[in-house]
Amino acid sequence: MTEQPNHHDKDDATVVAPQPKVLRNKGGYQVATLQKEIASGAFGRIFLGNLTNPLQVLAERIVLGEEEPRWLVDLPSQHEELKDAGLVAKVYASAEKHWQEILALAEKGARGEQKAAEQYEIITNLIDPTLFKDNTIAVKVLHDTPQVKTDKADLNAIMHETRKRFRKESQLLRRFEYPDDHPNIVRRFGYVTDPDLGGCLLLEYIEGETLEHYLDAQEDRRLQPKTAVRLTLQLAEAVKHIHSKEIIHRDLNPKNIVLKKEKDGIIPVIVDFGVSKDKENLQTMEGMTVGTVRYMSPEQARESAKVDERTDVYALTTILFEMITGDLAYPYKTQKEAFEKLLEPEHPTRVSQYIRNISPEFRRVIEAGRAKTHEDRLTLEQFTQELTHIHNDGRYYRAFPHSHRSSTFIKRRLERIDLIGKKLATDKPELETELRYRNFEERIIGIDAFLAGGKWDEAKTELNKFAEEVKPLHEGYDDIRERLKTLEGTAQIGIAYQRVEQSLAKAEISFKDDDYPLVGEALDTIQPIITVLPKEKYKDVYERYARLSTAFEPHKPVVGAYMVVKKAVDEVAHFLTTEQSLSLEQIVKQQEKLAAAQSVLPPNANMIGHKPYEQITARIAELYTALNSTQMKTNSPEQPISSEKKL
Repeated sequence: MTEQPNHHDKDDATVVAPQPKVLRNKGGYQVATLQKEIASGAFGRIFLGNLTNPLQVLAERIVLGEEEPRWLVDLPSQHEELKDAGLVAKVYASAEKHWQEILALAEKGARGEQKAAEQYEIITNLIDPTLFKDNTIAVKVLHDTPQVKTDKADLNAIMHETRKRFRKESQLLRRFEYPDDHPNIVRRFGYVTDPDLGGCLLLEYIEGETLEHYLDAQEDRRLQPKTAVRLTLQLAEAVKHIHSKEIIHRDLNPKNIVLKKEKDGIIPVIVDFGVSKDKENLQTMEGMTVGTVRYMSPEQARESAKVDERTDVYALTTILFEMITGDLAYPYKTQKEAFEKLLEPEHPTRVSQYIRNISPEFRRVIEAGRAKTHEDRLTLEQFTQELTHIHNDGRYYRAFPHSHRSSTFIKRRLERIDLIGKKLATDKPELETELRYRNFEERIIGIDAFLAGGKWDEAKTELNKFAEEVKPLHEGYDDIRERLKTLEGTAQIGIAYQRVEQSLAKAEISFKDDDYPLVGEALDTIQPIITVLPKEKYKDVYERYARLSTAFEPHKPVVGAYMVVKKAVDEVAHFLTTEQSLSLEQIVKQQEKLAAAQSVLPPNANMIGHKPYEQITARIAELYTALNSTQMKTNSPEQPISSEKKL
């Protein structure tokens, strides 16, 4: 079993040291200060600390074969731990020399301080760019003796295995170091061996609380399905990244997940890799089951060779089960009893026992994700895809679980009540409510059919009518209103997508035809509505829009001038068709407007396109002819403006 550390806020320490402890590396040089203990488990504890000398962290990484030595000392590239005591001492001494030079530079006024800061940024960037702005770290160390009840022989074997795993955890976490980091996986900065504490794993400090504590603080320990699924999908992305590095986690559980505080809410971060393994080396110490019983898969409990990516899917789904039900999937008082039930062919509880109106799709994903048989379980890709569809559509509950009888049956029942009278009158209000829900359900099915068929406008019209009907109803109909909001969102996205697609097609065809005003018109139509489309789902649409916008950019100013000319031409044409009798002054004014517009028009069609250019010049010529003809009819002494004017 691995330890289960609990991360707390900085002010929620279990032990406060009277003075910061200095953490040193093998060379005896200071690396960090430890402020206080913030978590403790059976096998180890975690301190809150501050990184004080990043160069010594890099020196330790060079000694361990984790970092290229060339930037610090004149040594050939090596990928194994340095064994030569002289070379090791040289690495530590060189790091300290450089560090003291930086500290001295910082004392030489503003310019020196700036140069020192630049050097510090370069050094921290070699470890992780986040350290430049914040040097707060979490330091994980092992207890001298595991706090477990067992005999001395077993204790020695367990401690030996624990130290091996701790070192292995550090090596596995290296695979997620910058730039291969992931927002939902804890960052690893380094590993140092302190003369007093032994091996110390330097990690990102995450301000927040464990998922376990967060659930304990909720009413009935439950989260809304939307929140639970969002967290699960983020964790699934992290697990996907873990698997891409050829690692099986094997111990996903609420104690190993910290909810990091961000501006937009909380994000889950996996913080413990104590029993994680390479895919190619999943064997454990004989007779030793690893993981947390209530979240481990049956094949893991049996120490089966079938432990693979689906083992993590089982744990992930079990966490989701707990988040939405508020209860453990194996709610037994002892680990032994939970372990025995785990090996039985069926789960003791189903998600539908807690959520009676859960949608069939949501229920299937949960039960298939934690299938007892490895072969029947969803893969991570299947689990993520199906859960994403449910999340995007908001299909967490059955539309209306109140009635299983048809609306025709209910209507006949009501008619019978009216015929019989008072004897069945007590059933009437209940049946009327049931009929209303059933009608709502049938209308929802109809709207779903519109949406499935791409009939977005019809769906939107029906939704608007539906929303007005349920608006005055009491809070018992809140689930209906929420469902309508989800459908409205789907319809809005569908309408936006349809219009964007039409405009993109128009813009692409117009580009091929060299009709750049039509391209600009289509892009102007797209701009205010494309933002409705989720970027991840409609990535190709955004890319097409970006390509067209970039290609159109050189034409934009000229097309803008063309549109000014077109507007003036349209106004003159409208004037000529609506005015019955024209004075000489009015004619001259229109001639001047046309001349002013013509002066804005570019001398050639290159940036506008031949077709629109020829059309606008032809219209200008026609309007000059019409204005000159009208002017002559007024017997004006003024000379007519020539329609042959050079364009």
